[in-house]
Amino acid sequence: MKTSLKVAALSAVVVVLLSGCFKGKVDLTLHSDDTLDGSMIVAVQSGVGESLGVSDDDLLGEITGDVGSDITGAKVTDYNEDGYVGKKYTFENQPLDTFAKGDEGSAISITRDGDTFVLDGAWDTGDSGTNNADAAMLGAEFTFSVTFPGTVSDHNGELSNDGHTVTWDLLDAPDSLHAVGGASEGSSPLGIILIALGVLIVAGVVVTVLVLRNRGKQPADAAVPDAPPAPPAPPAPPAPEVAPEASQADAPEAPPAP
Repeated sequence: MKTSLKVAALSAVVVVLLSGCFKGKVDLTLHSDDTLDGSMIVAVQSGVGESLGVSDDDLLGEITGDVGSDITGAKVTDYNEDGYVGKKYTFENQPLDTFAKGDEGSAISITRDGDTFVLDGAWDTGDSGTNNADAAMLGAEFTFSVTFPGTVSDHNGELSNDGHTVTWDLLDAPDSLHAVGGASEGSSPLGIILIALGVLIVAGVVVTVLVLRNRGKQPADAAVPDAPPAPPAPPAPPAPEVAPEASQADAPEAPPAP
């Protein structure tokens, strides 16, 4: 990452982190035209500077250095929330190569591969002996979030419910951050399911209406059930057999007259 997007790992940061009084938050939003918008908050607990013998502003100056000074169009505002004071840096339409591997301060890179954005690399939180686990337990916060235009297909952070944003806790992060997400907007699987469910519901309503309408159009006599058919007539009894007439040839001859 370029120096303009780097939270310097100075000895003062180590003290602040170990005292649990540091808040760092970086949010990036990637766009399909290979640009990104983002914001970065760097803050300390109000009054912690005085406990270290400096003002909060001086402490913040040591931590941030020239962060944001060379981001084109960057806007710097005061941050004051939840007992923390600091600076918030916002920027828009920065080229994707703002995050390029090998730049000072981080080995993170965000590149485009066809229709996906690929994020890889480790965020440098300093090599001055900072114990990130102890810092987290004491209340320090340092997170990094990236929102992709499309859904995320692979990651080793925490995925948002909508499937577009991956967040890493940099005080308890893997050795190398990794995420792959769509470079163009598209429907999430949940959206597709809901659309399909809606289509099925509409189709069911239409079919029901058509069936009821067809029933209403039947003629009135169609509603009266037909009388059952008459049972078949019993078969007629067989005719009696008639003895065949005797043949005249077989009849006895009449006796001769006297």
